[in-house]
Amino acid sequence: MHDGAARRSPDMRRRRMSRGEQGARITIDLAKGALAGAVAWWVMDQVLIFLYDHEDPAVRRRETCARRGIPALEVIAERGAAAAGIRLTEREREMAGTALQWTVGVGMGAVYGALRGRLPAARAGRGLGYGAVASLLVDEGLIPLFGLAPGPEAFPWQTHARGFVGHLVYGAVAEAVLSRLGGIARTDPGADDRERTVGPLPVPIPREHERGL
Repeated sequence: MHDGAARRSPDMRRRRMSRGEQGARITIDLAKGALAGAVAWWVMDQVLIFLYDHEDPAVRRRETCARRGIPALEVIAERGAAAAGIRLTEREREMAGTALQWTVGVGMGAVYGALRGRLPAARAGRGLGYGAVASLLVDEGLIPLFGLAPGPEAFPWQTHARGFVGHLVYGAVAEAVLSRLGGIARTDPGADDRERTVGPLPVPIPREHERGL
């Protein structure tokens, strides 16, 4: 009985160590994803600016009228400040909206960084799938749901197409950056415990392949 407990204890220690390593990997993946999200958000912003500047002026006017000249994230900033008893100037509202934009971009990247190695479907289309889902969920779903902007029907189709393309760019760039930073984290809890035997002694598998994590 005691011999059985002794034989099980190394396995238990390895499982505990594996859980700790998994936690560390999640933290690393979140950090890498946040960095990738910042880069992807910047690239996405440049693409959106380019597309907006090349739209028909009439389309831009209709879009501006639909949102009353205030982007959704600036509406959030204004509402948050009002709840705290603070009245923002137009410049302060714009700055707060910009800060929220970067927060969303970095946050989306962190989520993607954590998901891509644990949920294979998250990497569909090399990040394009994640960008598409983010566009539909946020732009077409949550923003109008919380009254941050009018419903989709209030905007011209060009507005929806521009936002969708922007999010596709975001997903593709985030995936490209994460691929450069290092491959996908392994999620097999027993991966680090596998051993190969040379003669009678167990020898741990070399871990040089993990240096990119």
